Amino acid sequence: MLESGALSDDGFPEFGKEVVLFIHITTQIEGRKDEKLFSEIGGTGFPHVVAMNPAGKVIGELHWEKRTVDGCRELMKDGKAFTELMAKAEKGDNGARIEYFPKALKLGHFKLAEAKTYYAGLKNVPAEAKKEIDGLLAGLEMKDILAPLSRPIMDRAKVKELQVAAGRKLWEMEQGSRVPGEEDDAITFYALIVIAAEEDKNLPAFERGLSVLKDRFGSKVKRFIDQKQPVLDKLKEEKEEKKDK
Repeated sequence: MLESGALSDDGFPEFGKEVVLFIHITTQIEGRKDEKLFSEIGGTGFPHVVAMNPAGKVIGELHWEKRTVDGCRELMKDGKAFTELMAKAEKGDNGARIEYFPKALKLGHFKLAEAKTYYAGLKNVPAEAKKEIDGLLAGLEMKDILAPLSRPIMDRAKVKELQVAAGRKLWEMEQGSRVPGEEDDAITFYALIVIAAEEDKNLPAFERGLSVLKDRFGSKVKRFIDQKQPVLDKLKEEKEEKKDK
């Protein structure tokens, strides 16, 4: 624990009373205090660098391409700006609430039900902000659907079963125009739709999922597309053969 002023000479802004330097080691020891903290703050890989306030809330994330001294300074400045914005939002400033909400969603401050309630209380949300928020809410909805896949699964055969079950629900979301806005979420969203569609021989879902993956993400998912395209082609052929009989 360092007094925040100890960092100010190096260009880091002050954060209330203290800055906490913290490293979390996941051990998978049953009953260990805060064992799930890494996943609770959104950690998916190592190293995972965030700024946290004294209450333990994440107020900024450091992405891999910014892991430099200047990147750390920017992280702390962004965290301070977010803290100030959050204070304005908590006082009821509608403009601050609209600006704060998507930032807080990205930092994992809301569960889906809480987010829907907060969203309902916003007034005069601009179209661009609404589009971003709707995409982030869809991401939260998807996260709930994928929860069974995020738990340890001893029987690997059940992974495919869970993926298919999730993909079916995500297809329902897609049909309701509830699609995650974040790129990584959207890739997972449509890939699982394709996996479920292959199992169910659901051609509309298969075509839609693969089409979006091709058009929007191309080379990032080329291997997956190359694997699934022949499967889709075969399903189409089988459908045509049934028509001809």
